[in-house]
Amino acid sequence: QSSAASGRAKILLILTDGKIHDASQLGAARAVLDGQGVETFGVVLRRFATHTQTDIDAEQVLSTIVSEPREDHYMNIPLDDFSGSVLKDFCNPNSKFGKIILAYQGATGAGHVPCGSYREAATCWKDGLCSWSDADVVCQWSSCHKHCNMDICVSNSDEQGKKCAWTNGQCERVVECKATTENECRAQECYWDLLDPSKPTCIVMPCTATAEDGCLADPHGCEWDDVTSICKIKECNDKTQMPCDVKTNCQWDGAIDQCVEKPCVPYTMQTECEKHSFDCKWEGGVCTVVNGCVAQTNEKECNTDVSGDCEWKTAHSPAHCGVKVCRKYGTEADCEAADKGATDGCAWDKTKMKCDEGVLLCKGETAPCSCGQTPGCMWDAKTLKCAASMFANCPAVDLVVAIDGSLSMGERFGRHPHGFFAVTEMVLDLAKTLPLSGEAAGVASDASLASGFRVGMVQFSARGEAMKAPAGTGTEGRLSGVLAEVDADVHWHEDQFTSHATDASFLTQAMEMAAKMFDASPADRKKVLLVVADGDIPDAEASSMVTVSGLLEQQKVQVFAVHVRLYSTSSTQDEKDTAKMEAFVTSPSNSHVQDVMMEELEEVLTNLCNENSTFGYFLSKHGESVHKSSCSEWTMPAGCEADSSCMWSMVKSACAASPCVQHCAQAACEADVANMCGWDGASCSRKVCAYTVKDSCDTVQGCRWATGVTGVEECKPEVGCPAKFTEDMCVADTNCKWDSSDNECKERHGCVVYTSLPECNADGECAWNTATSQCEDKTGCAVHIEEKTCTPDLDCLWDTAKAVCVEKNCAYY
Repeated sequence: QSSAASGRAKILLILTDGKIHDASQLGAARAVLDGQGVETFGVVLRRFATHTQTDIDAEQVLSTIVSEPREDHYMNIPLDDFSGSVLKDFCNPNSKFGKIILAYQGATGAGHVPCGSYREAATCWKDGLCSWSDADVVCQWSSCHKHCNMDICVSNSDEQGKKCAWTNGQCERVVECKATTENECRAQECYWDLLDPSKPTCIVMPCTATAEDGCLADPHGCEWDDVTSICKIKECNDKTQMPCDVKTNCQWDGAIDQCVEKPCVPYTMQTECEKHSFDCKWEGGVCTVVNGCVAQTNEKECNTDVSGDCEWKTAHSPAHCGVKVCRKYGTEADCEAADKGATDGCAWDKTKMKCDEGVLLCKGETAPCSCGQTPGCMWDAKTLKCAASMFANCPAVDLVVAIDGSLSMGERFGRHPHGFFAVTEMVLDLAKTLPLSGEAAGVASDASLASGFRVGMVQFSARGEAMKAPAGTGTEGRLSGVLAEVDADVHWHEDQFTSHATDASFLTQAMEMAAKMFDASPADRKKVLLVVADGDIPDAEASSMVTVSGLLEQQKVQVFAVHVRLYSTSSTQDEKDTAKMEAFVTSPSNSHVQDVMMEELEEVLTNLCNENSTFGYFLSKHGESVHKSSCSEWTMPAGCEADSSCMWSMVKSACAASPCVQHCAQAACEADVANMCGWDGASCSRKVCAYTVKDSCDTVQGCRWATGVTGVEECKPEVGCPAKFTEDMCVADTNCKWDSSDNECKERHGCVVYTSLPECNADGECAWNTATSQCEDKTGCAVHIEEKTCTPDLDCLWDTAKAVCVEKNCAYY
């Protein structure tokens, strides 16, 4: 009551660690607070990183007490996060509570916000205490504010070269472009901004950045030309079709609802046109497109062009639609020539009679030899199918991709003009190369196959408006191993985006839809949910999310998340949004979340089964095979030599593909004695440990010189634990243990061999029993002595404080 009627924000912050029992009796008190203009916030402070039922009950009651909209006025967080996520972010307009508090401040014109809160250059430059960095794409404190003496202040400039001035008793950067009329603005060499016609504003000259990120971050709408390294004002930045269409150099792209530049038309000078020869050519006195693909101005229509020859290219800025790399080779000879198409990973498609990427043709190869000869392909001896080598280490997987369908995803992301379409087209490209199971949606998965991918999709945005394909379209919102059904799903979701996108990204319902898809997923298939979003997920820590996350865990679904950011560097907000995703992903949470540029998302997807990648470690078939998706992935001679498709090069100290795989005829295979080739009845591969000299044999880890069954000494492959060439393969066998000092796998004889406490405790897999004075094998979760083997065990949890693997307690579930 003592607060002034206006000029001060009134905040009530309720903190609790349990259920508030008199919540139902607080109606009158709430009415008084509302009448005083008090914003009521609430925080449930958890004891643990995971939610207990007590935490969930406390949140449900607290949510009835706080101000409207209620979901924006409460949090459920660990106590350790209270200072950083609540107190220090109270005046951050990008935080959950801060944006509400600062909305009041903005209305009253009071106070100053932290410079890092400004997300755009124009608003940053308006604040004399701040300065915008194009290189880091961030608003930071101007160095002017460090000067506490007026004389020193006025004689200095800040790190951006802007003059300092003594203002209101402190040193600030001179705020330029404060004019209120167009003539006055131009006289100050500033820009009269009509981006919002109802609110013309005088701003610092836009599009002057010297780096691509800074150029794209300019809210005025700028375009970076990487050929000239110039940031230019984007002429075609109209938000509606009518003013766009009247501009000579512009046209309206209805697929993405954006005003776009007509390809090549703005280049009126021959020299300017020829600088952009990758998509333009000078002909008849005008600059025109070099091929039909360039005429497509968005990623969706580029990749689905009826010619089948086009793809979206991001090598240059602005990005453009161009001819596929392999299509430039018009004959089979050029397509597969070692000095031409082969260097680009191309192969001749005998069905279409065109040159294409080898990885797109793997599924059509039915013989081991022709498969091995196709760039990017590998024969799977278990499934007897040819697959893209990047997915050779994949187990049988059911994959659901949940994509953020909020309005911000319709904006430009780096060199992709439309973020949502960029993601969906990458998912479709992934499906084209994945070893799909071939099982149609609704058909029960064949347990005898236990191989290949099935894919499903959901889109999320406003609360309660998650979407999946309806009956009669594609997968009908189910898992499918048929490319045509997945393709139809992708295009349905693209069509829905423009009419259903909102400014929110609520995920819970999409997670529930995914859980229903996984109901039909058999136990012999890995289950993966991949969430892709660009901003804050409001319900990431809500009790409803805890419930569905628990259901997915019961289904043994591994949940991964990718935050796609706008620029090459992560902003503070990017880091916060990414950290928030850790609330709903699988443990270890920091290994199940990535923050990447849109251009990097494709690499994340293609490395899903690469055991050396962040996500691939959890999906690849650890210990099941000695084959890698690429011979170059073998970094040690032992693993390389054990892989019959590879050969270790002593000269390069690297693993490369064995020449044997190129022989498709038995005679040619067996004649290649120099490379130790052998015919296995269907294909040619290198004979493992086929050395005829003892010294050569003994120098190769994984081979040993021994007496054979005929009594003749020969080189033979190692057997038992020494044959496990990687740590993952070794620890997967309970009879073996990895010796990191010797970098090899050794037989595990049991802890009973140790007779003293020091010897016993020195072995991480053993524990000394003081009651019996014997050394015993650790049991349960204790058998895991490292975090990377502990966390995949769904019954265990890694205790970072004690660096031990422990059983999950009841509160975890």
